[in-house]
Amino acid sequence: TLAGINAVTAQVIGDSPTNFSQTIEINQGSESGIRVGMPVLNAAGLVGKITKVYGDRSVVMLITDPDFALSIKVVNSPRQTTTTTIAKSNAAVPSPVVPIEPDASLEGDASTTTTTTTTTTTIAGFTPSVTTLPATPSGVSSITVPLASDLAIRETGVIEGRGPSRQPTVRFISNAVRFGDIQAGVPIVTAGGSRSLSPPDILVGTVSRVVERLGSAGPVLEIEPVADLTNLSFLRVLLYQPITEKATP
Repeated sequence: TLAGINAVTAQVIGDSPTNFSQTIEINQGSESGIRVGMPVLNAAGLVGKITKVYGDRSVVMLITDPDFALSIKVVNSPRQTTTTTIAKSNAAVPSPVVPIEPDASLEGDASTTTTTTTTTTTIAGFTPSVTTLPATPSGVSSITVPLASDLAIRETGVIEGRGPSRQPTVRFISNAVRFGDIQAGVPIVTAGGSRSLSPPDILVGTVSRVVERLGSAGPVLEIEPVADLTNLSFLRVLLYQPITEKATP
C-alpha cells in the first residue's frame, strides 16, 4: 500500500508534449524533497515519473513517452469454468486517490445472484477503497491504495510508452496458463519491489486490447491509461525511494 508514504501536491506549469517527448513541468522540486524517479499521480492513477529536478520545479515524463518503462502487474482472476462462456464480474475498483462513479452500462455476472451494493467503479478484480484528495493543494500528505492481498492472481510485465497517439503496451516473455486468460477491461497496477522506482498497486490503466502472438510467446497488451494525460492540472508526487536507492545512515 501507499500508507505512510508522503506526497507533495504540485501544479502543472509547463506542457510541452511532442511526437518525440511526452513531458510536463510542475512547480515543485528538490526543495520539497522531490528526486529523480519518483512516481507522479493524479486523482485517477499513475501519470508518469520525475526525470529532471531543479530547486523549485521538476520535469515529469508521462507514461506515453517512448522512453517510459515500468514494471506492472495484471490483476487477472484465473478461469473459473471450462465452458466457452466467460462470466463478467461486477466487482469494484478503487481509484488510488478519489472514487470514480460506476458505469451503469456494464453488465453484471449473470451466473450469480444479484445483490445491491455501492461501488466506486466497475473494473473487474479490485476491492473498493476510497481516499479523498484535498480540494486545494496542501504541501505534504499521505495517500492509500488497496492492500495487495485483496487483489487477484497477477501476471507481471513491463509497460512501455509509444508516443501521444498510441496506447502504451505490455509484452510478456511467455504465456503463463496458470494465471488464466487475460481479458480486455482488467486493471493494470504497478508491480513494486525492492528495485522498482514505484511502490506496488498504483492503478495505471486497463487492458483495451489483447494481441496474441504465435508460438509460446506471450500476448501483447494495449493499455488505456486511467489518467487523462491531455488535461492535467494538480498532481501528486510520491516521496518514495526503493530500499536499493536509500542512502545508508
